[in-house]
Amino acid sequence: MAKKVARTKGGRAAPAELAHAQRKITFDDFVRWGALKEYSEKQVRTAFFRKDDSVTLAHVLSRPINVECLACIAMREELIPRAVLHDVAVKLVRSLLARLTKDGVYIDFRTRRLVDTAQRWVDGEVSLGELNAARRLGHRAWEDVALLQDTRVSAGARAALSITHPSSSAAVCDALRDACVAYGSRADHAAYGRQMLAVLKEHSKPGKRGAQR
Repeated sequence: MAKKVARTKGGRAAPAELAHAQRKITFDDFVRWGALKEYSEKQVRTAFFRKDDSVTLAHVLSRPINVECLACIAMREELIPRAVLHDVAVKLVRSLLARLTKDGVYIDFRTRRLVDTAQRWVDGEVSLGELNAARRLGHRAWEDVALLQDTRVSAGARAALSITHPSSSAAVCDALRDACVAYGSRADHAAYGRQMLAVLKEHSKPGKRGAQR
């Protein structure tokens, strides 16, 4: 069977797994979505529109600019299905908690349980009621660990709460915000962009099933 392909600018074939990442964004899209609140028109045009009238989401996420702001601009339901965006948020938080654990940072068991439940919700395995129950426990965990006055501990607990946001775009933005609080170097920002692209590619593979929300 021939491998499915997506079409890029000029009709060239691109691997099907890049379908989400190859969504096109114009300068007018950036303006409509509030990019000029974070950057000047010159910055946006210089970063993305030197040669082309439109750029791909992959190009946006790979630029060496504050990935947190870029995600809030570009990772939107107008471009990416809600279920995929929520999965991006879950994967980012899972990766963050794994790194915090490796570095010896305390993670409350209720926070871990919330992330596990969120992943199962994204996969369509548990109900919204079960997710909300886990969220309430996760919120108590965040309140409890705040007493420790440890920035990374709080960031991990807060990031887990972010993935339950009703808006999938906000879930990604909030997850990134807390990831950047815990680990915010230039290299970390680049890594977050790669992580998001990896999830988009995974969801673009033929036959990939996502939560129907």
